[in-house]
Amino acid sequence: MKKICCLFLLFSLCFGVNAQSEIEPIKEKQRYNALLFSGLFGASKTGLGLRYKSLYTFKKSIKIGWGVGIESYSSGIERNFIPLSLDILGDVLDSDKTPFYMVSVGYGIPLKEDVEFAEESKGGLMVDLSVGYRSRRGESQPFLTAGYRIQNASYLGEDSYGNNNKNVIYKRWSVTAGMLF
Repeated sequence: MKKICCLFLLFSLCFGVNAQSEIEPIKEKQRYNALLFSGLFGASKTGLGLRYKSLYTFKKSIKIGWGVGIESYSSGIERNFIPLSLDILGDVLDSDKTPFYMVSVGYGIPLKEDVEFAEESKGGLMVDLSVGYRSRRGESQPFLTAGYRIQNASYLGEDSYGNNNKNVIYKRWSVTAGMLF
């Protein structure tokens, strides 16, 4: 119930309607920072993510940049990654509240100590495709997205069943709340 209340509060902040407001032209900044909090859901596992992005305005509705963060693809402290990515964010409409898309492609670096049997961990390709809705007014611009994330990884070592190597593809649905500033 608390999660639903928090999502409702964030949703009302993003999409709230003012009873009276003046219409001003939207001023696009040249550089944006973004802070994103993600819930990652898949199979029977749930994870969390915290990412930072630095974006530059390429065209009026397209921003290009890079990102870094920490993400967990399993409950608890297992399967943690540090994703490094190149990012594109594009607005669909030229209005103060607009749908948008976000594409992130990069490399996820696994934290070696997270998997018990792993003597060596190797990261792999990370792809995140999301669509969302954001406000374009003010210095701080809240947004919500839903998307799909894929992270490749391989672990070398012998587990309790005698398996030596493990190639894993983590596939997770993501729900993200964030702020552009």
